[in-house]
Amino acid sequence: MNIILVILGILITFFIPGYILTTLFLKNIRFKLPVSIGLSICVLTLIGFILGIFGLLKTGYLWGILLVLISIPLIYYRKKFLEEVRKIDFKKIFSKKNLLILLLLIVVFFAIYFVRFGPPQLYIEQTTFLSKSFFIPIHADEWTHLAQVKYSMNSGENSFVNPYFKTLPKHNNFESGFHTFTASFFLLTGLDAVKNYHVLVAVFAMIAALLIYSFLFLLTKQRIAGIFGMLFFLSLPSNTSLLGIWFYVPMSMSIFLIFLFLTLLYQTRKNINFYLLGFVLIVSLLIYPFAAILLGIIGLFYVLQDKDMLKLRIKPIHRMVIAALVILALITIILLTDFKTILSLLIFKKGWRFIENIYSPFSLVGIFWLLLSLFGIFIMFIKKYEKSIAYALAILSLNILAFYIFEKSLLFMYRINFYYFLLLMGIFGAIGSGYIFKQASRIFRKGQVKIIAQGIIIILLLLILFLGFYEIYGDSSILHRFIDLEEFRALEDIGQTYTGEVILADILISQTIYPITDNHVISLLSSNLGGGETEEVYKFFSEQSSCKKKKRILKRNNVSLILSKQEINCNFLIKEKEGVFYLYNYNE
Repeated sequence: MNIILVILGILITFFIPGYILTTLFLKNIRFKLPVSIGLSICVLTLIGFILGIFGLLKTGYLWGILLVLISIPLIYYRKKFLEEVRKIDFKKIFSKKNLLILLLLIVVFFAIYFVRFGPPQLYIEQTTFLSKSFFIPIHADEWTHLAQVKYSMNSGENSFVNPYFKTLPKHNNFESGFHTFTASFFLLTGLDAVKNYHVLVAVFAMIAALLIYSFLFLLTKQRIAGIFGMLFFLSLPSNTSLLGIWFYVPMSMSIFLIFLFLTLLYQTRKNINFYLLGFVLIVSLLIYPFAAILLGIIGLFYVLQDKDMLKLRIKPIHRMVIAALVILALITIILLTDFKTILSLLIFKKGWRFIENIYSPFSLVGIFWLLLSLFGIFIMFIKKYEKSIAYALAILSLNILAFYIFEKSLLFMYRINFYYFLLLMGIFGAIGSGYIFKQASRIFRKGQVKIIAQGIIIILLLLILFLGFYEIYGDSSILHRFIDLEEFRALEDIGQTYTGEVILADILISQTIYPITDNHVISLLSSNLGGGETEEVYKFFSEQSSCKKKKRILKRNNVSLILSKQEINCNFLIKEKEGVFYLYNYNE
């Protein structure tokens, strides 16, 4: 691993392009650092996606285009950037208030990362704390998204196929921006995608928390509301059905996009840049269309309730650009899928997802969490804060109610609708908690009494938010790694010997084969890339299956290798490896 390459890759992924954009297009912007981080991710996503269209998503092309795009403005506007460097106030950057935010971000990172180290109550398999298998994905969707990332890295193309199967059947990939960003990041840094995939979940939780803080500060003008917003965000429940911030999947990545959009939208009127807002909206469409729908709803309410915004005169050239961006977004959607599929995704019926638990907010977050959120909604209207997110919350609430009554939801899958509902409720919970904290500080003005009162409020809030934080909601929500460390190493060894072969293995192990070995399988678990010949796999490994039946299954599915935990005694199978797995070569 080249440390210098890793550092440069991280800087160009998470900071430099966004910093250039904010310097050139956003004067006197509040919270320049988080906005720069968010915009940098958007830049890399779009560049990676465009390169992937032409099959050019390769390390050399990525570095070349990024360096050119960075160098031109840095050279042309060098005086402006030098002035920006001179204005940097390190005393302000490392102030006590900012160090507190940094400490909270570190807490967010390790609270999420801790899940990977295997608290025993969270996992199906027997595990111990500080498990050496910490880097192995813990959700079927993580494995399938990782497979699509590996396909993009290997082929240089956007992943619109199912790479698990040798025939590469077409796959309507509505989250291709997620895969191209992740692939681009690993290509730029040179890091192993499989072994480092898990780090990104904690990184994006940190970025989202920072942008939530920024947005709440802009909305309420209160630092404490932003701090509490970070805590409410961290307390959001996660499990294998609901997903959430414990997993690196498009939904968890989309959270930073939502609050990047809101942080840009809630700047002062002079600092609002509609081009950047449109840019973020398009990138969210590529990464996670459901986030783009939510942002569209929030943006619509923002415009409708702002009289000055409705009177805003937009220059003809700006209208042309906005129209072009909208047309480009529509063309992108059409290219990614077909019209019938789009219509089928407007209304989601119960059971649309294989694992779909129906939740109650009371069981997931508790009555006091919800009461603080409802109180925050009340405070928003009393204080006359901007209310577009409150109206968006109302839409999500009605959609959840419709699902409970009619078993159908509009625009959002139930679990996504429910999670975004909790996410926005957490914002209001932070507003309500911040108000209580401020009022207590005013009532108890004396030094020690004030500190005690504030301490009691913070302790009570932490108990409300994090009591039972590492709990699982039902047996179907227990985490599962699919393989252990020894099995991972055995698969790595197979990948060094064989590539592009069709391997028959049990369903769970099949989920891991393409990401680790670059070989194919014949069946997968039902997830975002589910399918294949599941019955054939079950029949092959059945104790009642004879060698003749096994041979017919292998022949029908063009299998060349068999991976099994038990020895198979059939004369047409040649044993290639023995250990954690038995690996057989099928010889007709």
